[in-house]
Amino acid sequence: MKLTEQLRKLRQQNDFNEIDLNYFKDKLKKLQQQFDRSPNIYIQQHPTEFISQISVLASFGKFIPSLRIANNSRWKEFGATIAGDIEDNNELHSPYGLCIDDNYGTVYIADCGNHRIIEY
Repeated sequence: MKLTEQLRKLRQQNDFNEIDLNYFKDKLKKLQQQFDRSPNIYIQQHPTEFISQISVLASFGKFIPSLRIANNSRWKEFGATIAGDIEDNNELHSPYGLCIDDNYGTVYIADCGNHRIIEY
């Protein structure tokens, strides 16, 4: 089972315990280590009528193929903190990683400056 599926199931059951939290903390620590070994990634938004294409550029200028996102794609207006510090702050501070889950239409952002992962 994917980590996101496990987390989603526990959130629906509202049955978190210390063992679950330590498990997710360990998994997130491993993800953080993988991000630390990866190049910085920047998001370049193309000016179209709505977001139809997102280009991802590595920090050293290497182009990564574009993602095609349909013009009618929708995400929640406000993200939910699924791991890390829960704050009222809706601004990203030093976002470091981006993951788009095609199965669930979910976008995850590693918001390093706020020590959290945001789900849209």
